Amino acid sequence: MSAQTNENSTESATVPPELVDLVRFVAAHYVDVHEYIYRNCPPDVAAQVPKLQSTQAVFAANVIGKQNYSAKNLKAAVDWMLDNPDFGSN
Repeated sequence: MSAQTNENSTESATVPPELVDLVRFVAAHYVDVHEYIYRNCPPDVAAQVPKLQSTQAVFAANVIGKQNYSAKNLKAAVDWMLDNPDFGSN
């Protein structure tokens, strides 16, 4: 998996481009899964499901989720994240 460095960052972070596909995949399915759970699960179960905290965030997830992604890159992105457990931590 190749990686890209964010030149606008003050830190040198190397991120594989496959992560973009993973973000698009998660966004595409988050709203659907969220709606399914709230329609089909008991309230106590639905209350434990993490949810986006604003209408703007849900709107952004919908927009991102409509972008095309390559399913073949999803496993590589998840594998990279599992191999880099400190990714995204401050």
